[in-house]
Amino acid sequence: MQTESKIISSYLCYKAVLKIPFVNRKGEARVNEITAWFAPSLPYSFGPKHFYGLPGLILETTENKTTFLATKITFDSNEVKIDFPKGKTITKEDYDKKLRAQMGM
Repeated sequence: MQTESKIISSYLCYKAVLKIPFVNRKGEARVNEITAWFAPSLPYSFGPKHFYGLPGLILETTENKTTFLATKITFDSNEVKIDFPKGKTITKEDYDKKLRAQMGM
């Protein structure tokens, strides 16, 4: 992570750079640099493609010569209700016994 910052869609974003060393097909050592801009004010550790784990939502990434950029951010105020399945709570030992029995052990 770096101290460089910029504004993306009215969110203050900070720069993070990941350098991945690799050897190309000619046997030359190279470094693939991936740049991500994340907004700490949006406390979600997600981003485009397989990028995640920064302390804020990733709004822009650049990998090779391809840039992914968030163009619109909306929040849904509807509450989502999750219906968890009904079940019986068992101890860890009982769970392990049932698991071993199903595996034929």
